Amino acid sequence: MTPTVSWASTAAEPTFGLTISATGTGSFSVDEDSVAPDLGTGWNGVALRKTTPGGGGRTHWAVLYSNREKQPEGGSADNFYLTFGAWLTMPDDPAVAANQYNMGIFANGYAPVGLTKIQMQALSGSATYRGPATGLYSIGAHSGSGASRVVESAEVGSFTATAQIRMNYGAGSGVGSGTITDFRENGEPLGDWRLNFAGSASSPDSGRSSMIGGNITGQADHRSLLGSYRAQPYRNSTTGLPGLAMGTFSANTSNNRDDSIHIFGVFGAEPQP
Repeated sequence: MTPTVSWASTAAEPTFGLTISATGTGSFSVDEDSVAPDLGTGWNGVALRKTTPGGGGRTHWAVLYSNREKQPEGGSADNFYLTFGAWLTMPDDPAVAANQYNMGIFANGYAPVGLTKIQMQALSGSATYRGPATGLYSIGAHSGSGASRVVESAEVGSFTATAQIRMNYGAGSGVGSGTITDFRENGEPLGDWRLNFAGSASSPDSGRSSMIGGNITGQADHRSLLGSYRAQPYRNSTTGLPGLAMGTFSANTSNNRDDSIHIFGVFGAEPQP
C-alpha cells in the first residue's frame, strides 16, 4: 500500500506547497525509475519526483515512508501512524553556477498526539523504542544547518539504518540514550558509521508537545562526528499511553572542507517488549 500523506515541513524545510496522494497527484508524481529502499516489515515507501525546467532546471526527489496499516475490508482505518522521509534537489546541469544540491528531512505523526512534559511526568518507568531510519549524506563543503543543507558537491548518497532510543518517564522524563547503527547504502554496510544520542531532559514548556533535543557524537569513515537530534514520543489518542517515537538527527565532521562528511536523517520507532 502506498500511503496517502501531506508534505510535512518546518521553517527550515521547503514546503513545495502540495499534498501527495497514493496516485501521485500535484506537482510531484510517483517516480517509476526509483525504488524507495526497504525499511522492513510494516513500513511502506514511495519515491516521488518533479522537475523545474529551464536553463537552471532542477530535479526534486523525495522518498516518503509510513507505517500506516492497510484498512481491512469492513474494518476501521489505522489512525495511529507515522510518516517521514527525505528530500533532495539536484541541478540538471552541475556546471551552471549556483546550482548546488539542497537536501533535508522531515517527520510527522498522524492522529497520535505528542506527549507534553506534564504527561510524560505523570507516567513512570522507561521504554525502549526501535525502528528504521533513513536519510542522506554528502561529502563536500556546505552551508546551512539542522534539517536543511546546501552542499557544493556532487558526492551525495542515501542510507538506511536502525534507530534505538530509550525514553524515561516520571520526574526525570526525557531521552535516556539512543543510537543509530547498521548504516547501509543499497543494502551494503557503510563501514564504521555510528551515531550516539546523549541523554536529554524533556522540553521545559510543560503545555506543549515534548520535542526533546540533545547532542550527538559518532563516527564515519574513521572520522569523528558531532551533531544534534530531536525526538518526540507520541501517545495513542485512544489509550493515552505512549506507543510511538519519532525524531530527526544531523551530524558532521567539525571542519567544513571539501572532504567534510555530513549526515542527516529521520527515524520512526515502536516500543520493544
